Amino acid sequence: MTREKKELIKKLEEIDQHIDAEIELGCGFTPDWFLEKLYALKDPILEKLAKLSHYNSVNEMLYDERQWGGIPNELPFT
Repeated sequence: MTREKKELIKKLEEIDQHIDAEIELGCGFTPDWFLEKLYALKDPILEKLAKLSHYNSVNEMLYDERQWGGIPNELPFT
């Protein structure tokens, strides 16, 4: 993994931690527009990460089954 990818992943984790902290400490009083701005910060970072990972789109990267660690396609119960 390249250094740039690691830095992008670190930025995404920081944004996620900030969102989680706002939700926990805001006690439900955090305005929706504030959280929307935080989620919007993730979009360009995800696009750049997808491009560096040789995917055509963010959705293709997020829903790539190879990254799921061999989860079987069938349900474990019948």
